[in-house]
Amino acid sequence: LLRAQRVTMQATGCSADDAVRTLGACDYRIKVAIVALKRGIDARRAERLLQAHGGSVHGALEAPLR
Repeated sequence: LLRAQRVTMQATGCSADDAVRTLGACDYRIKVAIVALKRGIDARRAERLLQAHGGSVHGALEAPLR
C-alpha cells in the first residue's frame, strides 16, 4: 500500500488521505487511481477510459470526457 500511495501522490499531487481513499475505490490499481484523481471522476469511469485507450494513462488523461 505504501508504494501505491506514494506513486499516486507523486503522480497527482493529492494528499495521502485522497490517495488511500481513491486506491481503495480502485482495488489498489494505481493507473485507475491516477486517472480518477486527475480527471475528477469515479473509479468505474476511470477504468473505462483506460480500457478505451489500451491502458495508457496519458491517453486516458487526454481523452475528451463524454
